[in-house]
Amino acid sequence: MPIMIPMLDIRSIGAGGGSIAWLDKAKAMHVGPQSAGAEPGPVCYDRGGTDPTVTDAAVCNKYIDADSFLGGKMPLDVDKAKESIRRKIADPLGLSITKTANGIIEIMVNKMAGLIREIMIEKGKDPRKYSLLMFGGAGPLFASSIIDELNISKAIIPREPANFSAYGMMMTDIIHDYKQTFVRLLMDSDLGEIKSLFEEMERSGLENLEREKVPEEARKVLRSVDVRYLGQTHALNIPIERISESTKLKVTDDFNKMYEMIYGYRLENPIQIVRLNVRVAGVLQKPELIKVEERKTGFEKAIKGKREIFLSQGPTECLIYERAELRKNDRIQGPVIVEELSSTTFVGESQSLTVDEWGNLIIERK
Repeated sequence: MPIMIPMLDIRSIGAGGGSIAWLDKAKAMHVGPQSAGAEPGPVCYDRGGTDPTVTDAAVCNKYIDADSFLGGKMPLDVDKAKESIRRKIADPLGLSITKTANGIIEIMVNKMAGLIREIMIEKGKDPRKYSLLMFGGAGPLFASSIIDELNISKAIIPREPANFSAYGMMMTDIIHDYKQTFVRLLMDSDLGEIKSLFEEMERSGLENLEREKVPEEARKVLRSVDVRYLGQTHALNIPIERISESTKLKVTDDFNKMYEMIYGYRLENPIQIVRLNVRVAGVLQKPELIKVEERKTGFEKAIKGKREIFLSQGPTECLIYERAELRKNDRIQGPVIVEELSSTTFVGESQSLTVDEWGNLIIERK
């Protein structure tokens, strides 16, 4: 069990396009955490999958157009998806395929909304004050329903949402972190010993960057110390630019200011060093973010057509838009569907969609 290390609070519930719908012994329907994965994938992929998934449900109810999936390069088998849902879920429950498909989608939406609610309440946050970022191939399809469920004011769908995580990797640097336990009272510590330990960690990091062929001009070294008031458990991280005679006084001043900013007061206790930290970074070239131009002509080119989809409240006719043809400040009233190569975004009837300057889709509730 990892303790005392910095980390992101990530909760996983196994809810995505490949999540499998199934019945337990009491004939209660569940979605996930089992997944069909990429291979064999959903039944509609026609790659050997036999268990109905969220994607199969979305295809059956026409949230996803079987003929334009992946830009039309990968037509989906609607009949096989319907047959799988009928045989494994709908018939045992005595429901129609359409109602069953909606049930699958609603269960997954409730699972995601429930986890978001749990995390927000646990941290004392009000969901109504935040926006929901939805990415992945399946995420944008359900953003509309989730913000309605949680009373969140808006959802943000980034450009190329299916590639969002991969794009994030391209925005990172090569990082090597080194930490050395060093428990001393700040004012009694030996600056020469601290400097020596810093240099040893820096040397290791720079040798790694050399092996990774990072140019010298792209290398960056950051030093810091974790310090606390004597007798306390948790420490604060204080950056150090260089070791000099004034280092101890500067660390003391920076720590007191940060502590007061976070907790509202400061103590007179002696300050104790807990750990020395060095981060050696190879700063890589990042892909350029390209802004979206404003529209100069009408919407006609962006509209692909119309399609009747089957929501829980009944059939609803939606205009279908091509995302690549949307422009900055375009505003569309739901219900609409926005299609792109690797994802589909649904906007509900009481919602609107706006395109920002970076090409993100902003879904807002009335």
